[in-house]
Amino acid sequence: MTAWKYQMGIHDLLSDEVVEGPEFEAVRDAVVAKIKQAPDYTRDYRVAYDLQDIAEAIAQTENTDDFNDALDRLYDWGDENTVWIG
Repeated sequence: MTAWKYQMGIHDLLSDEVVEGPEFEAVRDAVVAKIKQAPDYTRDYRVAYDLQDIAEAIAQTENTDDFNDALDRLYDWGDENTVWIG
């Protein structure tokens, strides 16, 4: 079992339903804002850069499929850096 050192809560921003249009954009933008507000978890500039790169990828998504793919990158990043994304 992973010993998580940090947490980033985005679950409250997400929906189980597929959303489109302005609602999708609002969810996407809220997730991006949450990522950009995250502290420098490891004080390693490469880790922070990777997280900002993921935020940019999410910001550029135009549909839920691409959004979910980008979120997978965020979850993988969290696993690699012991940050629980929930």
